[in-house]
Amino acid sequence: GALALSLPTFVVLLRAMERSVGLAPPIPSQLAGESAEACALFRHLPALRLRLAWRSLGAVRTPVHSCGLNGRSFLVKREDLASPAYGGNKVRTLQHTLAVLEARRARAVAEGGAAPGMLVVGSGGSNQVVATAVHAARLGLPPPDVAWLSPDEPDLDNSLNMLSALSLPLGGRVTAWGASASGTLTLAASLLGLLPKLASGEVVFP
Repeated sequence: GALALSLPTFVVLLRAMERSVGLAPPIPSQLAGESAEACALFRHLPALRLRLAWRSLGAVRTPVHSCGLNGRSFLVKREDLASPAYGGNKVRTLQHTLAVLEARRARAVAEGGAAPGMLVVGSGGSNQVVATAVHAARLGLPPPDVAWLSPDEPDLDNSLNMLSALSLPLGGRVTAWGASASGTLTLAASLLGLLPKLASGEVVFP
């Protein structure tokens, strides 16, 4: 069943999870294997490349569509197309988060210590759980342990996500959580990625 937590306990838990990931500089394989041009954050702030671990996870730039409904205009950024392996906005948060975990594991092993495992937290139909398991495997990271903190409504999307998660290798002890410092940086990078489209007139806010 769901894990019942008081508000103060929940806040303490969230803060502990955020600190457990933190930030880390890149390891040589990350610098060699990733183009700085592929990361909007590094294109605008190149000095950060040597300070922040990052992996593209195969994600690509996604189109922005102008749409209208009931007389209102709005923009839709197609993050569902971000990755052929598993798309959506979770991929962006994992670009830094999984890279940090990869870097921390490599340094721990190089120093003769034990490489930390990974715990991903979500609800029953969590996209975060599925995205973490899929993209961690693509980086050669061990399968994450999963803590499902609460159930979700038994609708089609949530049921498919749960079945997808259970079909993946799930196996570890550092928290991968979208609302971490590393995850938030990639959301900022996504916004920076829109700047060239705005400057060229390719995208115009309604």
